[in-house]
Amino acid sequence: MKASDVIPPVSSVNGCSEIDVCYNVFQSLLSLLLPQHTKLMQEINEILDVDLIKQQAKAGILDFQYYANYVISVMGKLCAPVRDDKIQELSQTTEIVPVFKGILETLELMHIDMANFTIKLMRPDLIARSIDYEKTKFAELLKIQPDGLGATRKWVLKHLDTVKASNPQLHSTDKDTIVRILTAKTIDQAYLELLQWDESMPFPETVMMDEGRFRTLGEHCLRITVVGAILLVTLSSIKQLQGNSAFKELLRQHVTVLLEEAHSNKDLEKLMPNVATQVIKDIDDYLKKIGSSELDVESKRLLSGQILEIASPRTRVHEFLHQSIASPNTAPLQVPPGLSSLQAELTGVTGQFLHLVSHNRAVYGEYYCNMVASTLSSRQPSVYGKHLSPPLLSCAPGQSERRCSVLTPMRSSDSQFIHEKGSH
Repeated sequence: MKASDVIPPVSSVNGCSEIDVCYNVFQSLLSLLLPQHTKLMQEINEILDVDLIKQQAKAGILDFQYYANYVISVMGKLCAPVRDDKIQELSQTTEIVPVFKGILETLELMHIDMANFTIKLMRPDLIARSIDYEKTKFAELLKIQPDGLGATRKWVLKHLDTVKASNPQLHSTDKDTIVRILTAKTIDQAYLELLQWDESMPFPETVMMDEGRFRTLGEHCLRITVVGAILLVTLSSIKQLQGNSAFKELLRQHVTVLLEEAHSNKDLEKLMPNVATQVIKDIDDYLKKIGSSELDVESKRLLSGQILEIASPRTRVHEFLHQSIASPNTAPLQVPPGLSSLQAELTGVTGQFLHLVSHNRAVYGEYYCNMVASTLSSRQPSVYGKHLSPPLLSCAPGQSERRCSVLTPMRSSDSQFIHEKGSH
């Protein structure tokens, strides 16, 4: 057999010669090995000996298929399960150029898998270091700023009286528990306010680093709630289409596209007339499709009016979304039947929100607790203790102190909802 029968021509594999290909594969495989892979490293060095491969190439006896099969077998040992199908496909490929091209592409993916695995492994330590770093830097900032928590104090305490009024049973509890529970409930409501923040007010100092993320999330919430409200109003008005999932999905897609530029309630007011027109058109088109008569003029007028009113923030869906995000339940998010097509988006928004909140609470929870404790002490010293020492724990009722601290998130099952975003 001639060398030309088994060696791909120069520049035939991703523009590289056969020696370059072997060297690249050799280096790529070695970089995937962990320190404990000593025997495998020794084996690779022996079999993929670049000097030997050069000699074989010059002598015209280089067997690319042999090396390809060996490399594929090693990749099968090192790859993540998600790459098993690709490895199987490569092992059944007999043409040299496609197999080595596939090997190089798969090795790149395996490097990405390894990087993701390493990040996942280090994430707890990275998060802990990030929290400590932010705490230290913020404490340094407060030393050189007379009152670096003015906007934060106003933001948190704004919700304290409302929370106290809605939890009268707390007055029969010991003072430390009162502070812990009131702090948790107060800051929960304060976080929700960030989704509909008044742009004329300065953002609280403790969430300023995440201002862009909270504002983006708030805009996303706005669009989802409007789409959900339109679905509920439309399906409750048009009985013939209530159980039609295809129509529901079509309407959701059309309305979502029309609301892409909605970043505030003012934007909504401008866009809603076009949305109402599109909704009525979709209804008429679909009613024709299923052999029903179009809406009469009065029905169109009433439905259009209901849709235009949805721009108001006091809609049923707004309330539902806020309740679902703030709910302490650990069960997966349940949505009304009319909003089932939005379940993935609602869950995603909830997860992103909880991710931001959990990190912020871990860094600044101590400040929030001190604010609430100091305010309660100054208002009612006879009840809460004149020299109350602010507790540094923020536990839910029945939760052991070992499992809770100011790091305690709004839900104990964030992992069901959180989508990786790598923001910190």
